[in-house]
Amino acid sequence: MEHDAIQAEFSDDVQVEHKDEIKIELQGPHGEIDPRALAEAIVALDKIIRSLPQDEPVPASISSLSVGSAKVGIRTNERAAAVIRSGLRDLFHESAVPAGWSVETVAGLLELDQVRKRSGVEGIWLRISDALTPVDEQLALHARESIQPPPPSLGSVRGELYRYNGHQHTAALRDYRTGKIVTVTFPAKHAAMVRQALDQEVEVWGRVTRNIYDQVESIALEGLTALGAPESRVALDDVIGLFGPDWTEGMDSADWIRRQRG
Repeated sequence: MEHDAIQAEFSDDVQVEHKDEIKIELQGPHGEIDPRALAEAIVALDKIIRSLPQDEPVPASISSLSVGSAKVGIRTNERAAAVIRSGLRDLFHESAVPAGWSVETVAGLLELDQVRKRSGVEGIWLRISDALTPVDEQLALHARESIQPPPPSLGSVRGELYRYNGHQHTAALRDYRTGKIVTVTFPAKHAAMVRQALDQEVEVWGRVTRNIYDQVESIALEGLTALGAPESRVALDDVIGLFGPDWTEGMDSADWIRRQRG
């Protein structure tokens, strides 16, 4: 079967197709499909629809439901349905997040693929308008590959270094660009250098591991440069006694506050 939008009838369903409706069919023997399969398929399809990055929240509601081979229709809007339809076509041919999709959209498709493992499910088909698409091994493989994190690479990250663990040779760094906590691992020979740089703003370079959003998750330290103290933070001890006793006209703080309140 050529993996592309397939022009075909949706099982025995001859109802008029709507451009804003997505239909899903779980194929299998009548009376043998695990009921959890249908529930999980609906949740996965809802995630696919609602995770599309659009200007306004994407609507989703059940428009049809039938048994035999379990079939359900979800009504959304024409734009969302068209983006999902073209994305499915693209994923059959390449391992890349389709235009108009998010990482969560692809994750929803992979959750739908997992429904194939449920008892009684022999296949999953999606119909959008006149396009009929199988959710199969090739589609799932390309979807999975499209959101795999990139391989580790040389790079650097800057932020405040803290939470030192000398036994495990780890520390933590708060990335100043994202605010995320980055795990720093280092060899024993760099332990003293890392310890001396604690609570300072630093730039660490080494082998960087990123997540699927291209955010730094960890770095295997090869070197660092201390850039000085992070942005100043006022401690309580720094303000105690700042105004002196004359500021409250000789009264203790509780009496002075009561007078201010009248």
